[in-house]
Amino acid sequence: MNERANRIINGLIVKEGEGYRTYTLQERMDYFHTTAFSIACIDQYKIDFVYSTGTTEHDGGTKVNDQTPFMAASVSKAVFAVALMKLVQRGIIDLDRDVNEYLKGYVLPAKQGLSNRVTLRMIMAHLAGLNVDGFGGYAPGQPLPTVLQVLNGEPPAKTERLMVVREPNTYVPKTAENPTGPYSGGGFVLAQKLVLDVLGVTDFAALMDELVLKPFGMTNSTFYQSCDPQFAKIYPQPLPTGYNNTRGGERLDHYEPIPGGHGNYTELAAGGLWSTAEDLAKFGVHLLNILKNDDDPELTRDTFRQMLVQQKNSENGIGFYIYPTMNKDEFMFAHTGCNNGFLSMAYYLSSGKGLTMMFNSNEGLDFYYTVGRTVANEYGWPIGETQE
Repeated sequence: MNERANRIINGLIVKEGEGYRTYTLQERMDYFHTTAFSIACIDQYKIDFVYSTGTTEHDGGTKVNDQTPFMAASVSKAVFAVALMKLVQRGIIDLDRDVNEYLKGYVLPAKQGLSNRVTLRMIMAHLAGLNVDGFGGYAPGQPLPTVLQVLNGEPPAKTERLMVVREPNTYVPKTAENPTGPYSGGGFVLAQKLVLDVLGVTDFAALMDELVLKPFGMTNSTFYQSCDPQFAKIYPQPLPTGYNNTRGGERLDHYEPIPGGHGNYTELAAGGLWSTAEDLAKFGVHLLNILKNDDDPELTRDTFRQMLVQQKNSENGIGFYIYPTMNKDEFMFAHTGCNNGFLSMAYYLSSGKGLTMMFNSNEGLDFYYTVGRTVANEYGWPIGETQE
């Protein structure tokens, strides 16, 4: 562990009242009922350090290491978006064509008075006016729905039917009645089906291996689920148990494991990736070097830059949130993730810096904001004052 890592791990900056104080990583893990944690930091277009700590379960389990997998949750969307853009670059898919022209055996429904003509550009920027924000997963042993059952809202799927419920390409603020704003994980499931239909294949996980995971060197990542025979070949070690220690917004005072320890997902493009902080850092390093060197013919700088254009009426580009910084020549592209029992984040600055982290607790976003604040302070990110 290098000096920067040591300062971060032992000096997390926590805002308390009008000021700040520092805690160790272990103290914050204990506070947020987190047993397993992994972090990777990027500096000067390469991974600066990786640090993993804890055990797979509370009061026991197996010690985690840099190869211990966690659920990446919605960070999956960014990884899928890169695969999609490779297909766009090949001329196989057009971002601005009506998705219904690609889909087989399915037509996207719309509420009365609304058009069902939406495009992948709209979907990837959460501008398609679609419902179904996210998915809760299915405990090991529970039946998994097919993609069509998910889209149609049919059992054993747990979500409602996907449809256009708002006028596309309009700004949707987050409110108490609509806390997720325009966000639609369901749209990414539709895009998942579209890609498989266009290519005439059925194994989404194998396709993602081919398009992103293997080319990017993400050797400890997979879209296969624990119920798939291929999963154990990739991860023979015990998986972290996920914990969800809040009920109705209130913190519980004990560790509350989720049923089955983790979920399985049919909704792979939306949230099915298993990965490590190191692999998500490799993902970011590869993309940052495309921006710097234009060194990947399968995803050129010009193609990747299309993903980083913030769409009108949205915080998103294509698969990433896009954030300005205090430096007009520097910006951040990022995604966070929350599956039942797991949180993850991937922040990348266009100047060659970044942070990824993964851990096995849903309890509050304050934990990864704390780590993010501390890393930004240590590496001098141009995102404003991090400490008074």
